[in-house]
Amino acid sequence: MPGARAARHGADRYIGAARTTGLHIYPLPVAADTPQALAATASAVSPGFAAVCLSHTHPAYAAAVRSALADTRTPVVDTTSHAHAVAIAAATLNALRHKGVRLPEARVVLAGASRCAYLAGVLLTLGIRSLTFHGTGTPGEHHGQDTDVIVDPIGQPATKDGPPVLRACPQDLPPLQTTNRHPHPLHALPALLITAARARRLSPHHLRAAAAALADLAGPGQLLPAVGESGLAQQLATALSHHRDHPTDV
Repeated sequence: MPGARAARHGADRYIGAARTTGLHIYPLPVAADTPQALAATASAVSPGFAAVCLSHTHPAYAAAVRSALADTRTPVVDTTSHAHAVAIAAATLNALRHKGVRLPEARVVLAGASRCAYLAGVLLTLGIRSLTFHGTGTPGEHHGQDTDVIVDPIGQPATKDGPPVLRACPQDLPPLQTTNRHPHPLHALPALLITAARARRLSPHHLRAAAAALADLAGPGQLLPAVGESGLAQQLATALSHHRDHPTDV
């Protein structure tokens, strides 16, 4: 259910998730001039579905839909704020592991945190204690060699000799054949849809558990398992099915 700024082909990009999840997925392109209009449409159609999936939806529109459905039994799965955030967090976790950096000592810079609404929270709950938000300009100009990795979901330039940069722009997704090195929403989207449809909710603790499990499924020397890896969605969904929500979740 893309919002007003969605790419025209957005729904088609994720229709392959139907084959992976076994769920019946119905693309519904929606033209909405305001976040409230999209939220009203989502509220009207949501009773007939186990979950609402937002694809290529502006953060303000996605937030309005989540707010409108917060008190219902229809969870919202966002391909950017949820699925892509999980994949980015998993890749960040393995990038630090490959450098031999323990999470409590890791120094991570996050550029454009608003692009993936839940990314900062997932990184923190994974155990990263030093997370610096970066706004505008070139991250490497302001953060030197004391930074272990820059997570960049907005496509800003990095300095030549600066810290390593994990590129993860939602508007510039990597080819599927390179997804063992670059995060893609399809790393986590099928498993999150399965979990949301079964549990009728998707909590921040599900996202944290998904990121940790996804990182553990990567092969030696890889940041992530490839999107097309056989059984990936089922392994990740199984890991989430064994996860219990935090007692503070509502």
